[in-house]
Amino acid sequence: MNTRLLLASLTLVCAALFSGCETTASKQGRELASQDANIFNVEVPQGTDVEVVQRVIVQALFARNWVVTEQTDGQISATLDHRNIHGSITINYSATSITIKDNSVDANGNPFVPVRWIKYLMADIHKNIAVFVTNQAQ
Repeated sequence: MNTRLLLASLTLVCAALFSGCETTASKQGRELASQDANIFNVEVPQGTDVEVVQRVIVQALFARNWVVTEQTDGQISATLDHRNIHGSITINYSATSITIKDNSVDANGNPFVPVRWIKYLMADIHKNIAVFVTNQAQ
C-alpha cells in the first residue's frame, strides 16, 4: 500500500471517528439547558454561620479556577472560560442553603449547562463545609 493511500485512509477513519462525537456530559448539558434545568442546591448543616458559607463558596470557586465577578451579601457571581464554553453562574446563599443558577453558553452562544463543572463545584463546597463543621466540633 503506498503512503498516500494509507494517509488518505487514516484521514477518513479519523474524520469518521471524531465527527459529531459528543460526550455524555455534553449531551446532558445541552438537554438540561433546553429544559431550563439549570438550578442546583447544596445543603448547609444547621448552625453554620453565613460568613463560613460565603468563605467556603469562594474557596471552592478559586480552587476550580472560576473568577468571581461580583460579590454582595448573599450572592456571588462567577465566570469560567474553558474549552469553548463560557461558564457563568450566580450563587445565592444563606446560613441554611446554597443555590447555584447556571447561565453558561457554548461557543455558538447556545445555552449549555457544564454538568461536570457544577458537580465538582458542589462537591467542593459540600466538602469545605463538612471540614469546617468537623473542625468546629473538635
